[in-house]
Amino acid sequence: MLKPTFSAFSRPLALLAAVGMAALPGCNKEAADAAKPAAAAPAGEAKPAADKPAEAASAYKQENTPENLKGLLQAIVAAAKAGDAATGGALTRGLFVDDAAIQVALRADAPAELLAGLKEQLAKLPPDSAALAKMLVPPPERTEVTAHAATTEEMIANAAGSAAFKEFPGGARKLAEVALKPGVTFYEVEFTEPGKDTGMKYHLFFWDGKAWRMLGAAWRGLKAPAAAAPAEAAPVP
Repeated sequence: MLKPTFSAFSRPLALLAAVGMAALPGCNKEAADAAKPAAAAPAGEAKPAADKPAEAASAYKQENTPENLKGLLQAIVAAAKAGDAATGGALTRGLFVDDAAIQVALRADAPAELLAGLKEQLAKLPPDSAALAKMLVPPPERTEVTAHAATTEEMIANAAGSAAFKEFPGGARKLAEVALKPGVTFYEVEFTEPGKDTGMKYHLFFWDGKAWRMLGAAWRGLKAPAAAAPAEAAPVP
């Protein structure tokens, strides 16, 4: 079992920082800095460009409501349609988990292989905004957005007819049993074609206290249970 320090998660976070991970939306530091007059560039030296990703990430005000989560995903899709890679990439990058977000979503005794799997997923993320902007964009005909909610306890109970039972994959329920923190509400965001009940889902969004984050299909990092050894055949008399 992993200790509460989450040290196994530090290297991928450093990687994300190296590729310019945007500050959490809602942070006004960038806006305050942008309001300051720019220093004149020395003669013959190009003036540095503004921090477009940070500016784009703060453009959508995030709040802890299902409608706001849906709006965030719609803003990412709209940015992609408009060819605005800076905004789409920054909003997508803001969903990546860090140490603080991990401690909101996962128990301190979460399996070590789970964090190793998250580390692997983060290491594979594209560093450029153009690629990131397309990660959470469904096919264009899927224009309806629904956010299905369930707490950790509801996923574990998996009561027939509940949102946890109908909308959350089996992997999410397994993750709830072994790793998700009690009392936290998670969301499956689904894009469907108008009039249809099923579509494309993005997994396990949650509110970290300041902004929306997502675990995605984190259950893929869990080890499969060891298969039981076959029973020995009875000796032939």
